[in-house]
Amino acid sequence: MNRPRVFLAGPDRHNWAFDENIRLTALALDGIVDVVPVEECDVVHAMWWRAVTALPRHLLHGKRVITYTNDDPYLRILGDAEHLAARPLIGLWLARNRREVEEYRTLGMRCAFVPRIIDLDVFRPLGRDAAAVREVRTRWGIPDGRYLIGNCQRDTLLEDLTSPKLKKGPDIFAQVVHHLHRRGLPIHVVLAGPRRRWIRRRLEALGVPYTYLGHTLADGEDDIRANTLPRPELNVLYNLVDLSVVSSRDEGHPAAVTESAAAGCRIISTPVGIAPDLLEPVCLYRSVDEAVALVARDIEAGALAPTVAVHRARVNARHAIAAVAPVLKDLYAELDIVPAVTWEPRPAERLRAHGSRLARAARRVLGMPRRTGAGLVVSIWNVFYPAPYGGANQFMRALGHALEAHGVRVVENAVHGVDVHLLQGDGFNLDRFLRHFRRLPMRVIHRLDGPVHLYRGFDRDKDERVFRLNAECATASVMQSVWSLEQTVAMGYRPVNPVLIYNAADPVLFHPAPALEAPHGRRLRLVSSAWSDNPRKGGSVYRHLDEALDFSRFEYTFVGRTSERFRNVRVVPPLPTAELGAELRTHDVFITASQNDPCSNALVEALTSGLPAVYRRDGGHPELVGYGGVPFEDEHDVVDAVERLAADLETYRSLVTPPTMREVAMQYLTLIHEVLRGEWTGRAALDLVADAAEPVR
Repeated sequence: MNRPRVFLAGPDRHNWAFDENIRLTALALDGIVDVVPVEECDVVHAMWWRAVTALPRHLLHGKRVITYTNDDPYLRILGDAEHLAARPLIGLWLARNRREVEEYRTLGMRCAFVPRIIDLDVFRPLGRDAAAVREVRTRWGIPDGRYLIGNCQRDTLLEDLTSPKLKKGPDIFAQVVHHLHRRGLPIHVVLAGPRRRWIRRRLEALGVPYTYLGHTLADGEDDIRANTLPRPELNVLYNLVDLSVVSSRDEGHPAAVTESAAAGCRIISTPVGIAPDLLEPVCLYRSVDEAVALVARDIEAGALAPTVAVHRARVNARHAIAAVAPVLKDLYAELDIVPAVTWEPRPAERLRAHGSRLARAARRVLGMPRRTGAGLVVSIWNVFYPAPYGGANQFMRALGHALEAHGVRVVENAVHGVDVHLLQGDGFNLDRFLRHFRRLPMRVIHRLDGPVHLYRGFDRDKDERVFRLNAECATASVMQSVWSLEQTVAMGYRPVNPVLIYNAADPVLFHPAPALEAPHGRRLRLVSSAWSDNPRKGGSVYRHLDEALDFSRFEYTFVGRTSERFRNVRVVPPLPTAELGAELRTHDVFITASQNDPCSNALVEALTSGLPAVYRRDGGHPELVGYGGVPFEDEHDVVDAVERLAADLETYRSLVTPPTMREVAMQYLTLIHEVLRGEWTGRAALDLVADAAEPVR
């Protein structure tokens, strides 16, 4: 039987991750397939999905396309609207950890589990006395008698070599080692790899001792070629240090996890991607203080030493070439169930059938630079109310202003002369919209909330109506959080072409105080806000805090509507937006106890104002707060959460990283472009569409 002819797509030309993935995948596929140029292949086996969209469409016709996931599918694939163009082309997604498998299944997308391969001839234990290890220590003057903490994850992007790449969490890493150093523990940081300017300057500012194994280039000059270490040298680094630390906020497969484990190096990691699959639970941390406690126990008593052999055995059993080759062989044996790409050039008359104005808009957009809104007209469908009003009202106003700043002409509830229609739930004149939609071609982005009945406790009919509207009209759907997407799918709703975009606050109205005051010599100022007095907004928790907090050390303000009666909490009626922003800036900590809140605008506004949060571990709160706050479950542990944050306010304050309106507006603008240019827009071609949709009533 003829072997499949396979094209391996996706080199990065830097001898970095994708180039190495191609090399190792080719070794694992040796004897299973024939590797050929793309013109001659039956299967395109891509290292990431963007390598697929980069190929000319006609070369994909009749071929099966499979691609690895290199990131969290929710955050980094659904969070990028450009994935919509890739989805009809990709017949099978290759997941590299259990979380990815679960997420793809939730999304209804076909996937298979294929572990990432690591070269165990390169990454292996050498021993501290190996000549190569001693040579590196001597050459770089790394001190003896110190506990060496290694980190080789790049911390800035080429687009901005001065700001941290928050995905990689260099700010989290800096706080961990800062706290260890401040406690007097004998640590020394060893950094390697390119684009490390931010972390080096941060460690210098914090007074943390470190050595950088690299060349220092001029500011603004990219050092990716000068400071990308060959893999054998990386292995020496893992054998030199006492501990490798991964601090990523989200990631699919941080290479340091498998590389450290293969080299016999102790490692701790945030619970991202493969880390929970490979590492012992004791090696995972979810906050700075957890990481500090882990490292301190290892310095003092070798607490992590027993994990080294366990991790190495798992890498050998799961990630060696010999372990992954049978998985790939089985995959290719069943690849005939994966649909092949079908592609036809769209004739001009087909485009004209959508209406001459839409054709002109599409041609105009196709010729535009990707990140501009010049000439676009977007109609926002929503009934706007004067502030103070609900979160959706505030966000849609702010988004409209942000799109206008990018050159988009924003109109409200308009039908004619519009390129893309942006619907807010069903909070507009639905009859009028449907009357025109059923007569005119429209490209529609539908922003979904909730499910509404989960946080209101009623209005299931509203959810039913919204998702009938979505199935009939949407070209693409905006989900406000991973939690919202999962709850929506779990309830049997199937949003059309979902894209994940969080909410953001207007930075003109919500921003940190010019000088963040340290609360020395005064009470810590706590604040909560809510427009609705629905009990699910957390009133019982706020009442408990009113009774249980030590008000000699805290003062507490509630802004908005509440049905609770407080003795110690100061209640301020709902404020106009600008006044609310000013009020938040006079406080230190935000507290939110709302339940089933998909993407709380009150929380986003507080985070954007620089306030770390004490938050109920529920809804979209954990996604928004990340490492910039402390979670609680209910009344029983909320006071402890307040005390924990108060004890280390500056650390939590430094890790507040809310979505910015600039980022969110760019995501919407990218989605608008994709909706206009897309060949993918036929709903029947995609996975997350109900087989039959009941018309909206």
